[in-house]
Amino acid sequence: MKQKIKYIKNSAFTIVELIVVIVVIGIIATVSMVAYTGVVQRADAASLKTELADASNQLKAYHGQYGKYPVIIDDCPTPNSANMCLKHSDGTTFSYQYNNSVYPKTFTLIAIKNTTGYQITNDTNPVAVTITPFTAIAAISGTTTVGSTLTAGARTPSSATVSYQWQSATTSGGTYSNISGATSFTYVLTSNESGKYIKLIAVGSGIYTGTVSSAASAIVVNVNLAVDASGGTVTVSGNTRTHTFNTSGTFSITNGGNINVTIKGAGGGAGSPSSGWDDWGDPGTAGGQTSMSLSGVNWQAYGGGGGDGCADVSSGSDGANGSTNTPSGWTTATGGGSAGGSKMAWGGGWAAYGGNGGNGGSLVKTSLSVNTGSAYAITVGSGGVGPGTGNGNDGSVVISYIYN
Repeated sequence: MKQKIKYIKNSAFTIVELIVVIVVIGIIATVSMVAYTGVVQRADAASLKTELADASNQLKAYHGQYGKYPVIIDDCPTPNSANMCLKHSDGTTFSYQYNNSVYPKTFTLIAIKNTTGYQITNDTNPVAVTITPFTAIAAISGTTTVGSTLTAGARTPSSATVSYQWQSATTSGGTYSNISGATSFTYVLTSNESGKYIKLIAVGSGIYTGTVSSAASAIVVNVNLAVDASGGTVTVSGNTRTHTFNTSGTFSITNGGNINVTIKGAGGGAGSPSSGWDDWGDPGTAGGQTSMSLSGVNWQAYGGGGGDGCADVSSGSDGANGSTNTPSGWTTATGGGSAGGSKMAWGGGWAAYGGNGGNGGSLVKTSLSVNTGSAYAITVGSGGVGPGTGNGNDGSVVISYIYN
């Protein structure tokens, strides 16, 4: 008797059916997202219209009391009599303009939340406005010399209303800081910006949203900076002038600006080796201190210590590296200054050495502001003496600045 085999039909989805299901799910998700976005926008619109109506009533009440509209509306929490503190909900921004020089006096207030914007004026109800992204600002124009006027570049879109903030930094790609009070379309460079780079930050206002930055300018040059320095050797490379002080002198400023300074303490002298059995070498002397000072303010890099002399057949210890008086805002390095004298063995064949002289300390300051008429006393330390061996290198002061 033959056994019958029962075949079970596979009930899984076909590829076509799966594709249809995925497409349907995508359509449902898209419709849901559009519907959700519409709900959010309607909620934002209702919120903005309510906030604007309330703000308008407050502005008109202020006008009724003072006969004019306020200058600022975000002087919170305690505004003076010329201003107001108009509060708004989280996520909402206000953009306000007024004109108290016409009759009747006017105001325009725009409220933005997410991508929804509404506007109200002194004689209208809230109406919807189109929010436009502010996307770019062109390069700054003008000559980057002290006393010259820089001008903001073209905006994209050109109709964008913006606020400005000029900034400066010591390097092109460095950290930029706001220049106090520099919030206009143009800016006149001062000696404070000498040796620095300039950028302009622009923030969209009204119906324009977005914050953009211009490219960095060329370095600012002080064409009037003429530094007279006695006792130094002057070199010029491009628009940079450098004064190197290898001996003591005076650095005189005839027109203020920013300078870069490196101060190096002198190296100590090396100790001498022994000349044979039961003989003792002599120690080297310490290097001298190098400093730059004005009206009791001293920036000091100390000299390196002298190396010990050889003791019998034992080599002497190296001198200690010099440090600094660690002034605030300066970069300091123990042993970063002039080199100490190098040890040497006695020529008679003994292997015992004197100690090396210690290196001097160093100080570095970028963009030190100096004033017109200032005269800085420069003291350069002498290298320590190594008896019969290596003398330490003298200290130095190197000052550079932008000059044209």
